[in-house]
Amino acid sequence: MAIGARMLRAMGTVQEEVHLGDIRPDLLVVTDDGIQVAIEVAFSSFCDATKAAAFEFKGLPALEIDLSGFSPEAFDPEAVRRAVIESVLLKRWVWPSAPSFSQFATRSAQVASPTGVAKTYLPEEKISFSGRWVSVRQFPSGDIAVKVVAWDPDLVSLVRSVAKAHGGRFNPQYKTWNIPRWAARTVRAKLNDKAQGLSIGMGPVS
Repeated sequence: MAIGARMLRAMGTVQEEVHLGDIRPDLLVVTDDGIQVAIEVAFSSFCDATKAAAFEFKGLPALEIDLSGFSPEAFDPEAVRRAVIESVLLKRWVWPSAPSFSQFATRSAQVASPTGVAKTYLPEEKISFSGRWVSVRQFPSGDIAVKVVAWDPDLVSLVRSVAKAHGGRFNPQYKTWNIPRWAARTVRAKLNDKAQGLSIGMGPVS
């Protein structure tokens, strides 16, 4: 948990309410090492499993600061400052549970948006099935998310059968099959093999 306090002391830039697709963290900070971190300030509501999954999907570390103990009637700016900057007692990692920031610096690709805000994308592999694409993105944990880019019933069925056979779970919010890291290499290999030997909707390639 102490890494959260050290990280807050090493912030390079801070932006409020930045839209990152379908999530909008209270603060988006960039550390002196160039690593993006979302900060959620909790007062009356807290991050749930759905929001944690959204941060994981984007590969964006997220820290939550619990300020529910401070009320407008008894607001002490110095106490709040200590809670935000110095204390580790009111902080928790939403995702991941114990981050090693070196992995985000080396595995994430940062692309500047038109607004100048760097956006973090997970490493992606695109597998072509007769011109139809399946996207495979890897989480820092080693898990992968598999998604049919352009909906095709035959391709959706194929991906579903491979994913379910290897412990995959469907995420309806992102329409992805999330595969645990222990099966990630196998699923990648099977999808690539099927892409080379199968023409979707036309049977095996002769």
